[in-house]
Amino acid sequence: MTCDDRRGFKKLGELIFGSACVIFAFTSTADALQDQQTQSDGEEDYQSADNYELDLFAQPGPALVSLDVASRRAAAPSTPSDFGYDLSSVSGPDGDQIGLGISASPYWIGDRRITLEEYRNDTGHLERIYARSQISLAGSFIDADNAHAWRLGAAAQTQLLDRQDYRYDRAAFECLHGAWDRLRRGEHETTIQDLARALAEDPDIDDEQLLDLQQSGLEGSEGGDDFGTARRHCQNESAARLLGKASWLVGAGVGLRSDQNRFSGFDYDGVSAWTSYRQPLTADGRFALFAIARGDWDRAFDIGFNAPIKADAYEGGGGAALQTTYFRIDLSASFNHREFRGAVVDDDFIRYAAVADLRIRQGVWLEGSIGFVDQSIFS
Repeated sequence: MTCDDRRGFKKLGELIFGSACVIFAFTSTADALQDQQTQSDGEEDYQSADNYELDLFAQPGPALVSLDVASRRAAAPSTPSDFGYDLSSVSGPDGDQIGLGISASPYWIGDRRITLEEYRNDTGHLERIYARSQISLAGSFIDADNAHAWRLGAAAQTQLLDRQDYRYDRAAFECLHGAWDRLRRGEHETTIQDLARALAEDPDIDDEQLLDLQQSGLEGSEGGDDFGTARRHCQNESAARLLGKASWLVGAGVGLRSDQNRFSGFDYDGVSAWTSYRQPLTADGRFALFAIARGDWDRAFDIGFNAPIKADAYEGGGGAALQTTYFRIDLSASFNHREFRGAVVDDDFIRYAAVADLRIRQGVWLEGSIGFVDQSIFS
């Protein structure tokens, strides 16, 4: 891959060596930074599909992919969070770029009162596709050949296969239900026994004292913490199962561009569409193959020119991935064709890339990539 076409998802920092480009990414999902344990004593809340999130490979935000400020030219199927942000910094033939994006899953905005079991049994296929969809907004600044450009983008993407939907995983709600039976239900039974003992010792105890005793029994026990640990165990098992399943993602976006030195005067800067498919090779999903395809129409490119020029670009390729619940490494190659407007000759080249993602902590991922192009008439 060329450096200009591999800008990072949630990325920070870069190193360049010759024709190669190195990108570092910083990723955070706001929801994942919070403890996913609820404070309610109801089993339905503990099995809430809205609160059930996995921290498995943070994919690029679709708007940064659309603006071409991502290390992956097409977003890789993953586990999108309800809300996340991307910070990226990239250098390449198109100049130095800095990008910032935010992403959200509109289906899960607000308090959606639905359990994992209800999500699996009571929702239709199209509704679940919407539940796996993300929308995103992003902006970037380009500094190339003593010129400056601002770009804005909006994009959306979704995963099409129910198998890749971790909330659709039957074993997930069965695991949580079992944890409830072992921990929280036993805690309630213990509290009831305490109340019965208090009534036997003092038949004249008033309702307010009984209520205080009940609340202190539930809130003072360690059952909630134990259940939080059990839920994280269920989520870890769900993440491991997810790696062994095929996944298919599609996305599209639109951009605006301003070549002025101030943040104004934006013009239409084309549309993009992409798709990626991941096929595990082993039962645990540790090794997998993937394929990508992307098209850009009426997009301005800076590469090799004194001024940006419009072009249509097409890309297709694939690669192999090594992935666990804590890291992922991709190696890929793709063929690229760009049809520049005017008298400029078309450009055909091959892009090579290596991308690595490492989970630093719950909800925080670091990504780095390196790549180069071969046979391009400009690089």
